[in-house]
Amino acid sequence: MRTSYTTLTAAAISLSLLAGCGANAPTASQGKTAASGVTELTFYYPVAVAGPLAKIMESYVNEFNQSHPNIHVQAVYSGDYGQTKTKVLAAANGGNMPDVAVMGATEVLGLKDADAIVPLDAFINKDSDGEAYVKDFFPAYMPKIEGNYWSVPFQRSTPVLYYNKDAFKAAGLDPNKPPANWNELEEDAKKLTKRDASGQVSQWGVLVGADDTWIIQGFIMQGFNEPKRIFNDAGNKVDYNNDSTKKALNFFIKLGKEDKVMPDTIVNGGTFTSDFVSGKAAMMFYSTGGLGFVRENAKFEFGTAFLPAGNQYATPTGGGSMYMLNTKNEAKEKATWEFMRWMTTPERAAKWSIDSGYVATRQSAYEVPVFQEYAKKYPQALVARDQLKYAQTELTTHNNGEVLKIMGDAQQGIFLGKIPMDQGLTDAQSKIDKALQPFVK
Repeated sequence: MRTSYTTLTAAAISLSLLAGCGANAPTASQGKTAASGVTELTFYYPVAVAGPLAKIMESYVNEFNQSHPNIHVQAVYSGDYGQTKTKVLAAANGGNMPDVAVMGATEVLGLKDADAIVPLDAFINKDSDGEAYVKDFFPAYMPKIEGNYWSVPFQRSTPVLYYNKDAFKAAGLDPNKPPANWNELEEDAKKLTKRDASGQVSQWGVLVGADDTWIIQGFIMQGFNEPKRIFNDAGNKVDYNNDSTKKALNFFIKLGKEDKVMPDTIVNGGTFTSDFVSGKAAMMFYSTGGLGFVRENAKFEFGTAFLPAGNQYATPTGGGSMYMLNTKNEAKEKATWEFMRWMTTPERAAKWSIDSGYVATRQSAYEVPVFQEYAKKYPQALVARDQLKYAQTELTTHNNGEVLKIMGDAQQGIFLGKIPMDQGLTDAQSKIDKALQPFVK
């Protein structure tokens, strides 16, 4: 995830919702005295990008409860992805496991190692339409891990380039031609950067998180000559110290330190959407999950585009999937699967995409009439879907949080000039190898 995005919180969510994760928050053990025949479930969900999504999610759960009288789901807002995982594992250790949760897709091996999640193959195989259900998800979002499906894609994303069409016009650029490659990105960013009489920047050309481990994966993959990830299928080996990583980091450094078209310090990625809609930046790299916030708050015409290409187009997948937690309760697992299926119908996938900006994870969702009408009005919503043909699974390893922290620390140190490139990447690779050594068979 990415150092920047795992620390994001949704600024638009009220303090009362945030307080729901504190001492008075419902726990998985509460609400178990429901009327006879009603199965009680607890659902942890995060909000990891800007937007008032918590209330929307709760409205979905209320709708499910009203249409399923023998199942009652209690929705618990659980913070961002990192906080949700921490809470799930803490609840598991305390014997207070929730039943279902949306967590980062990259956390699958760590959750499996902790025996916190249930493989879904048995449930899929029992459904008469199970095979068709799985195949309807975009393949980049529904990989098998060690021979099993461990989650269902829910709020999935890719990073995309957002750009201010009005700013493009003002700079003499074609508003319908966003940068298609790194060179064009650099040249456009130079023209879009504005400074006042004192030399202070009033509009950055582009915002890229220099310590964002998610975005850097896209730049690294673009440096290869063929589709390629930097980790293996077993999730126990990462190739971070390579020429493509150096090329990507040098490009970041050039944009910030030499061209001065983006901040030359480490900035909080959580401010990117507000900076973009307020006109403080003409372009930004951000999750498609931020589309709803930009759509509702930008006072100018904006566009979205693929990540500009290096040697090729490439992007990491991102976002969260829905996991069945290992409560060891057959009745609750059956009810959980019913909830998971309901939450991922084509109609629900379409509505969640419209409400949030995340990619509609099922291919059939794009045929739902309400989504087709939405896409006519907001064609920006189709960019992330179309970019999936160039997508590779984002970094998915054992000890994933530690690996991403090592990468983020290295990127930050190199970008700020605190450590030479070769030394920084060599040290990071050594630390990554050590973090993954226990999982090498």
